[in-house]
Amino acid sequence: MYMSGVGQGWFFPCDDAKTIVVIPDSTLAARYQQTVTGHEPIFVRLRGVPGHEGSIYGGQRSFQVQQILELRPRAAGECPAVAQPVTPVVPST
Repeated sequence: MYMSGVGQGWFFPCDDAKTIVVIPDSTLAARYQQTVTGHEPIFVRLRGVPGHEGSIYGGQRSFQVQQILELRPRAAGECPAVAQPVTPVVPST
């Protein structure tokens, strides 16, 4: 699952709910903005090079995109443990 913000995006692997990978790719971020209507995670399949930012003792995982293989809205029930939408604090009436 992938989400984009200002200046970077984040990848959340479906098989590891505790991992967040930074993806600084403007092409992927632009395609994300064309795909979503709000700010929700979308399903992506990417080809590229995994990396690590920071020291050997800490830091973030990163990923350099070489090819976008698939990018689409999340299907119902897809990656249920990863990047779930946050319910509003104030209930709607």
